[in-house]
Amino acid sequence: MAIWLTCAVLGIIIVLLLAQKIQWDYKVGIYSALILSYTCVLFLPSMHERYGYLYEVLAIIVLFMNKKTIPLFFSLMYMSMSTYGYYLFQTEIDIRKLGILNVAIYLLYCYVLWKDMVKAQASNEILSEGEK
Repeated sequence: MAIWLTCAVLGIIIVLLLAQKIQWDYKVGIYSALILSYTCVLFLPSMHERYGYLYEVLAIIVLFMNKKTIPLFFSLMYMSMSTYGYYLFQTEIDIRKLGILNVAIYLLYCYVLWKDMVKAQASNEILSEGEK
């Protein structure tokens, strides 16, 4: 069921991107890569923290592109370090709280990046209309 859920969520994201007619550039590509890789790690079964490496590196790149993601980035790093600390140093963690934090970070990343893509699309449309 989790694989089907992941496919459905990925499909919804792709349909939303196509429906908004977002113009693809490097920024949209990096944002999409972050959201899609985070979606796969979050929803697919048997995914461990080591599989989050891709979206964690992409989060660093996005941090330099969009300063609104600073609190999200540090929350993501806190969550990541907590899970590594549990494995490496046998520190105590509440996995339920980290799960809720992970979903909240994911949803906030989707919201912030989506708003930025739509805003950039609107400004591109205004610029292209001004050239006519």
